[in-house]
Amino acid sequence: MEDYLEAALILELEGRDVAVTTLAERLSVSKPSVVSCVKRLIEADLVLHEQYGKIHLTEEGRERALRIYRRHRFLCDLVGNVLSLPSDRAALLACEMEHHLDEETERNLFGVMDILASRFERGVLPNLVREKAEEGDDAPLPLSLLKKNQEGLVKHLLGDRAVQETGRCLGLVPGAVVRCLVPLGHEGSHDLVVEMDGQPRLVTSRTALAVWCAPLP
Repeated sequence: MEDYLEAALILELEGRDVAVTTLAERLSVSKPSVVSCVKRLIEADLVLHEQYGKIHLTEEGRERALRIYRRHRFLCDLVGNVLSLPSDRAALLACEMEHHLDEETERNLFGVMDILASRFERGVLPNLVREKAEEGDDAPLPLSLLKKNQEGLVKHLLGDRAVQETGRCLGLVPGAVVRCLVPLGHEGSHDLVVEMDGQPRLVTSRTALAVWCAPLP
């Protein structure tokens, strides 16, 4: 139903009549499908429907449609402009994601977009993202999967704050180079030993799972 509410709002904003025909054209669905969904929207007090005529969003329906549309536009901008994906893929991903956002996530997303907008000129961040992607780095893997004597470049600290703080205290921060001396599971151990700056450091399995590294050749 959210797609229908969003489509109705967009038609209104474009100055077009909201009707079964225009909704069917906008959403590329059959008229019977529109009629069926409009009935459910009427039952939910989200739209009013003149007999054989225009469809009108109620106040509640318009507020809900605006939330959906706002999420869609922000997600399209994030996926398309920030992650530098083609507009058709960005729109498809935005449609998939927007239905799963709760209000807290939505507010946080808007905050992220505001921060990015204040830090980077339009077009700069997508170029940086594209350049980074084209470097062809191997996909990162948890520190706990490094093999004996394998080196890795720390890329991310993921997980809860306590685990991240433990990682930072050990120096396992983005940009650090580590070498696995004793891999996880060696002789039944639940910890591993890595070398950083010539010094061995004991890392618990929980912390190692939060540290993501790009394997070095």
